Amino acid sequence: MSIRTVGSMPRSSRFDRAADIAAQHHSLLTRSEAAGVGLTADAVRQLLRRGVLTEPCPGVLAVAGAVETWRQRLCSVTMANDGVPVASHRSSARLQSLDGFDDDLTEVSVPRGYRVRRPGTRVHQLSTWFEKSEIIVVDGIRCTGLVRTLCDLGSVVEPKRLERAVDDYQRRGRSLQALQLEAVRLHRAGQRGTKLLLAEVHRREGGGRVRDSWFEKLVEECLRSPLIPGLERQYVVRDSSGRIVARCDLAVPLVRLGLEAHSREFHTGPLFEGADARRDWKAAQAGWEISYLGWRDTEAPSVVRREIEAIVQQRALDFGITLPTGEVTRQGGAPTT
Repeated sequence: MSIRTVGSMPRSSRFDRAADIAAQHHSLLTRSEAAGVGLTADAVRQLLRRGVLTEPCPGVLAVAGAVETWRQRLCSVTMANDGVPVASHRSSARLQSLDGFDDDLTEVSVPRGYRVRRPGTRVHQLSTWFEKSEIIVVDGIRCTGLVRTLCDLGSVVEPKRLERAVDDYQRRGRSLQALQLEAVRLHRAGQRGTKLLLAEVHRREGGGRVRDSWFEKLVEECLRSPLIPGLERQYVVRDSSGRIVARCDLAVPLVRLGLEAHSREFHTGPLFEGADARRDWKAAQAGWEISYLGWRDTEAPSVVRREIEAIVQQRALDFGITLPTGEVTRQGGAPTT
């Protein structure tokens, strides 16, 4: 087949058709799909040799120049081996935007005996394959459905992350009974994941309100802590003239510590970054420290609470004040707001 080059990219009707297919699948297509639009094995070899295509997984081709993303890496694995691998566990949780799951790893399940040849991929080999109803497609990638994903998560994450995932599941209006039935169906003696999930479902059977977010749970932890005295929500910070310089999601006025739920990751761009920088600068002039909590949201709230307790104690020492709990002994006046 003759391939004409325009600039650095080849031009042919067959290559264009292949590129159109790839554009629908994170810049990927299989060798079989390439052959289906007329790209022979020799043509593919030529394109690979010239760097127009790459082959991230055996049998899966990527159009060179496309930005490699986590979704592209995951998609390439699920397209390999005749499309048998299914995104599962933490990768499926991230695909379905479960609260607290932004893991960068690629994690898939395959039938026992299958091999996945892409370095860095976490592979689970299953003796019993998924039922058809357990597999869905998200963003063009085959993955386990939400119920099955939760049943699998307990085997690879700590209980606190599983608890947070079930919180999100309930906030979506999904049935705990459906989750329990699936966990019972899958449970085998010695299985950690389904055992943890069944215990978590049992704990919730009494009902009660589901927390709105990880941050709300963190707030509950901090409010119960005697080492974080005087914690206030939606606190207004003022300068010496009484002008408002900042509003904090949480604050410990005694030590002039403000806590923000979001991370700078979600406040990008000149306008957001400029506003945050001005706010933080004015707060610092008033003697306040602003800490961002969003970047820690994969940690258990109890872990973050202990870190906040340590910051509070250190700032109390810096100001030379005594906390109500008596943790700091150096005397001095409390800062004013």
